Amino acid sequence: MNNTKTKASPSPKVEVVEEKRAPYSPIRPHQLGIRFYGPVNRVSGLGVPCRGLIRGLQERKFHTEVVCVNEGFEHQSIEPIEWINSKNCSGRDVISIVHLNADAIPQYWPKYGKEWEKSCYRIGVWSWELAAFRPDWINEITRFNEIWNSSRFMNTAIQACTNVPVIRMPPAIQLPKPGTNRASIRRQFKIPRDAFTFLYMFDASSFLERKNPLCLLNAFIHEFSEMEDAALVIKMAYTGTNEDVLKEIKNLCQSRKNIILIRDILDPESLSSLLASADCYVSPHRVEGFGLSIIEAMMLKVPVIATGYSGSNDFVTPATAFPIDYSLIEIENNVGPYLNGYVWADPKETHLRELMRTVYKGEGQVQKKVNAAYELVTQNYSLEAVANRLAHRIEEIIKITSAG
Repeated sequence: MNNTKTKASPSPKVEVVEEKRAPYSPIRPHQLGIRFYGPVNRVSGLGVPCRGLIRGLQERKFHTEVVCVNEGFEHQSIEPIEWINSKNCSGRDVISIVHLNADAIPQYWPKYGKEWEKSCYRIGVWSWELAAFRPDWINEITRFNEIWNSSRFMNTAIQACTNVPVIRMPPAIQLPKPGTNRASIRRQFKIPRDAFTFLYMFDASSFLERKNPLCLLNAFIHEFSEMEDAALVIKMAYTGTNEDVLKEIKNLCQSRKNIILIRDILDPESLSSLLASADCYVSPHRVEGFGLSIIEAMMLKVPVIATGYSGSNDFVTPATAFPIDYSLIEIENNVGPYLNGYVWADPKETHLRELMRTVYKGEGQVQKKVNAAYELVTQNYSLEAVANRLAHRIEEIIKITSAG
């Protein structure tokens, strides 16, 4: 396969050729078993969608066995999963759903590869944030019969590289009810009780350069640093790899009374409480494959300001949120899997400041957008909606394997 990327272009120029296809075998509906692999029991951006898909499978009563992949995720906190009813799939016609990203497949193949190859059908569930897929990962596609992902943006990036089916299959998003009221959660984290509060939550191990919190910090400092009735909360999980950026974040937060940095790993109820206590959720990301925390904010009817680019555009629109203007720029230095020459967004800080001021003042039809966002995400990411999509696709897979 030839795969060349044009500089400063968000998409690769791809000549798709027919690859070697992973074999499959007939699935008898009454003998169907689904074996799900992934970091199911981890507090992370991979763990949440794992659990969301499993909830959908269980909602439709699929015979599902869950294999928790722990290798490589030991640094992440454990999420209780007693609610999962894992059933043995031995002797059944198995569909393997492998919720591990493309770059991780070679790492896990020696341990799980033989099990996956024995399956009647193999599905890879991948996340990827850039508009151009990495050509050195394309061979991993051929290990699977199809690839699932969470957004149209990801779907386009991966499908451009392959004839293997690439299916948009976002997870169900179910938030626990906030366990603490607004006043109590603010008191717990020393957030000014009556201040208009902006919030950004992210996993620092998902690369600070991509999450781009400095853009928000600088925007807030410029617009609100002298205002006692405005506050910014930065909720950061785990530890990033860029010590310079981390140090700058800490310094900016520590030097101002109305900026609060939270480094704790919170249980789901406390996380919902913190999110519900915010007056506006802000995500100045450069790229997102999905945008989980944005959906969670919308489900709690919190107004959203977010970069108008990448996977989150499935739900961040002018009708549902306040999209931040941006330009596309080349990545200058490698950042984890994001290589020099690929592109991502550079959200405009001046526009972010304008939007923050608009929401702070209650202008720009804030409540109308909040209501539209709530309707969109509850319709598309509810347990029922996701369960229906899963059931429909699995029915199609059974037909595909039976047709030979």
